[in-house]
Amino acid sequence: MQTELVNTVKSVQQNLMNLSNSYAFEDEELKLKFSELLKSFEAFSESTASVNTQIDPPEFVSQDSPNNTPFKTTTEVITTSLENNIEKVVNEIKPHSLTTNLLLNDPYASILERPNVYELTEATGLSGREASSLISAGLNNGHDYRNWREIMLSSDPVASIRQANNLLYNSDLVHTPNASAEQYIQNKKVLATNGNFALIEETNGRARLMLTAKDGLMLEPAGTFHEQIARRIDRYGFEKSDLLPLIAKVEQVDSGLSEQLRILLST
Repeated sequence: MQTELVNTVKSVQQNLMNLSNSYAFEDEELKLKFSELLKSFEAFSESTASVNTQIDPPEFVSQDSPNNTPFKTTTEVITTSLENNIEKVVNEIKPHSLTTNLLLNDPYASILERPNVYELTEATGLSGREASSLISAGLNNGHDYRNWREIMLSSDPVASIRQANNLLYNSDLVHTPNASAEQYIQNKKVLATNGNFALIEETNGRARLMLTAKDGLMLEPAGTFHEQIARRIDRYGFEKSDLLPLIAKVEQVDSGLSEQLRILLST
């Protein structure tokens, strides 16, 4: 029945729509092709909306065909073709998608998947120093929750590592169980905070801008010059725009640093 064909195509269309909602496209060309594929299904569904009683030709066996192989109905031929195309699309999408499953609950679950510095440089083209910095950013006392299998399968492993570092320090995971009380801004004189940044007053009276985790853990000083600050922000995947509300306060205690922050935000 042609009705069966229409229903099959509609089912495939729904599967494609579900697939579209499940994956993030990093490749714009692939995203465009997938969109065109969806549109073709929509057009087919609209043009066959009134089909309900027409009959497909019956299946029959050709006496001349090898081994009396039966001919397939129109529905079977089209369905098989669609299934093959869908499988091809899925296989193209998966390696090119940034996954949202970048963290694991077990800090030791993917330790065997974690690349060493050499492996990461070979896979990404980073320098040894850059690769080492990104790997170590998410390591505290051996607690690495990053899903390295997913990270290395993504279309952009470097961006995925930064995203995982950001997710880690903005999650409720116990990433640094052995940190001392002095490592948290809660035990410092805090002048201002926003996002993953805190301006604190040190014991000598000078102010320092720190990169911080959600729980207040001070990760490291943000730096002095805009290039240095940019590198450290990228290391953790934090948002430099979160610095904007702090500039006025920084200006009051360190005009040189505030100027560097303005340069950073202008680039």
